[in-house]
Formats: sequence, C-alpha cells, structure tokens
Amino acid sequence: MIKFLLELALTVWRSIRKPVGVPVPIPAEPAANADRGFYLDARQIRVVRGLRGAYEAAVKLVGGLPWQALAAIHYRENEFALRSTTPGGPFQLDPGGEGPDLRRRIEAYEDLVRKAYGIDGGSIETDLAFAALVAAHELRGKIRTELTRDEIADGDVLADALWGYNGRAPFHTSTGTADDKDWSWRWSPYVANDPKRGVVLRLRGTIPDASVPGGRRAIDRPDGRPGAFVVYRELIDRGGELA
Repeated sequence: MIKFLLELALTVWRSIRKPVGVPVPIPAEPAANADRGFYLDARQIRVVRGLRGAYEAAVKLVGGLPWQALAAIHYRENEFALRSTTPGGPFQLDPGGEGPDLRRRIEAYEDLVRKAYGIDGGSIETDLAFAALVAAHELRGKIRTELTRDEIADGDVLADALWGYNGRAPFHTSTGTADDKDWSWRWSPYVANDPKRGVVLRLRGTIPDASVPGGRRAIDRPDGRPGAFVVYRELIDRGGELA
C-alpha cells in the first residue's frame, strides 16, 4: 500500500508542460543524401564512458532499466552536462509550476525518492548520482508494460516510457491534433527525432527560464537533435566504445 501511494503521488506530480512536438511527414525511406553516421562525437562517448558508473548504479537501485536509457535522457535534456542553468538538474526534472512553486515541487519529489530508497541528503542540482537516481525512478514509473526477462527493455516499451518522461503530449499524433487516434511516441521529437534519417519533428511548448516573466519560455521550432530513443539505440550499437 505504501508503494502504491508513493507511485500515485509521483504520478500526480508528473510534468504536463514539457516541450512537445508537432510532426512533419516522415519519409518511408531515409533521404538519399542523409548521413547514416552516428550523432555522438568522440568527446561525448568519452563522457558517457566516464559517467557509466553513475547511470548503472541508479538503474540497479531502481531495477528493470538499461543504463543506456538514462544516458539518452541525460543527452536529450542537457547534452551530458553535470549542471543545469535551469531548475531540474542535469536530467531536467520538470514537475510543472513556475519559479518558487517549481522549486517546491522539485524538492518534494526529491524527498519522495530519498524515502523510497533510504537515502540521506542529495540534490539533483549538485549531485549527479542522486540526479541519475531521480531520473531513473521517474522513467521506471512511466513503464506501462512489463520488460523482457533479461531486463533489456523491449523497443516499444522503452520508447513509450521515454515519451512518458517527457509528458506524453496529447497531440503527438500523425496530424498534430489531440483528436487523432494515432497517438504515439513515434510523433514525439523528444523520443523519435532522427534528422540524419529524414525524421524531423517540431518542438513546441514551454521550458523553465527565470529570465522571462512567469519563469517559463515558449519555444516553437523544428528539432535538429536526435530523440532519446535514437540516442539509446546508438549507445547500444557502440557498446564496444563504452566498455
């Protein structure tokens, strides 16, 4: 019952205003001139290799997640930086709200995670290991279907969970309208964007920004970055470089 109430509370605090995407047509095949290479450069691979221990420790505590998924979120949210200029830490936890209210919600979420895993102290703003645990816990809570027995997430299951981490916008659909039945992670730039293979979705929504009135800044632009699931698959493919 305690676990159920904890998960219920975490669900209530989930983000509802993270950047969301408006789709553009996706070609059936990659563009003829598309670069089929990887997105991460040698420096970024070195960073991932150095942070792998923190990712692995977090997913071990939470259970049932591949560490590469956490690294993919870290890339997508902050391009592997250890600090963030906006509230939410390097994995950009965003439980909604603005200014002091956003910070209060983040602190409440941190406290819930500390209690869940018996941890004293820690802040997502200054402690990468704790930030990774918070992100892993949030991602694990977004899984709606059981994982495979070897605990390597099934593709659709993990992609859907990554979509959940970003808020599952109701107009992530083939037409970009909320009444479309084709509601899926495949229309989320956060998850599925893959410009090198012709998949470019539009990023639209608000993000925390203390420099503007109200504490949140609107964005509306094509997304030039790879989605988290695309980065996850790249990290799997490049496992030899990360050992």
